[in-house]
Amino acid sequence: MVTTLNDIETRFDNAGQFIRNLDLSLEQWTPKPGEQQRWLFRGQGKAVWGLTPRAWRPDGQQLLPPAPGWLPGLGNRKTRSPPYSDILTQCARELAGLVEFRDTAGEIGLSLPPEEPTKVLDWTFEYCEVTESSGNPLEMGEPTHLVALAQHHGIPTRVLDWTWKPHYAAFFAAEDSCSWATRDATGTCPDLAVWAIDRFALAGDQDLRIKVLPRAAQSFMHAQDGAFMWDGQAGRHFANHLEWPDFALRILKGENAGNAGAFRKLVLKGSEAPALLDLLQSQRISRVHLMPTLDNVSRVVQRLRRPNQ
Repeated sequence: MVTTLNDIETRFDNAGQFIRNLDLSLEQWTPKPGEQQRWLFRGQGKAVWGLTPRAWRPDGQQLLPPAPGWLPGLGNRKTRSPPYSDILTQCARELAGLVEFRDTAGEIGLSLPPEEPTKVLDWTFEYCEVTESSGNPLEMGEPTHLVALAQHHGIPTRVLDWTWKPHYAAFFAAEDSCSWATRDATGTCPDLAVWAIDRFALAGDQDLRIKVLPRAAQSFMHAQDGAFMWDGQAGRHFANHLEWPDFALRILKGENAGNAGAFRKLVLKGSEAPALLDLLQSQRISRVHLMPTLDNVSRVVQRLRRPNQ
């Protein structure tokens, strides 16, 4: 039985060894006869990070629009005071970001999923499962196609990307680690991590859920073999603890995640991130394969011509 995040961590000093340990043919990842794949994977460029959606992190908060001016009149007396007013403010800011994304895309003629509500007010009620009579912003609505599309294009949301392919997760972790080398004053790549969760470990958790959206209109989700994790009771967690949940701690405290290695974290030292990207490129795993756009084709071609940059 594991009790802390340190208990689920395995560290590697070599990119080759790291990638071999993520091979789905290994016994540790192989499903039992007759079962579908059990494991989901998520890559992160900094191993020190937990599993908190970007909309709830400081870097994501900086990118969200301010709360709409009509927000103070929403709901009833209960929702107009903390912590409920804080929950609604966060929901409204996230949704305002989605509205900006949707409307700006529409202005330049890009098509987006048509089924989304047209008013931010309607969205806020649906997103937070708020009704005018109860005004209880504790339940969180399921992620929609627009949330998925915005997430894949850098808009802060309350969902986390996962994939059924561990090497895809490793790519995003290595790429992000290398990008931090140019952003941090140290100029070095931080240690990176690939998280792994046995989806059956979430079977007893009615709040932390996995959502797989139809891929026909989501080219990135299809290319990445992706899924989303979201917390249907994030508002309740905030009301009780005055902070948004870290999914890693939620999983660790679950009934099944601590048993038989059902929740794992593989860490690679940052100096190996460029070598990991090269190994993945040799397997045709790159940004252009996982996020297929012409801009990314150009980016990958230029990197091949300038391997040391």
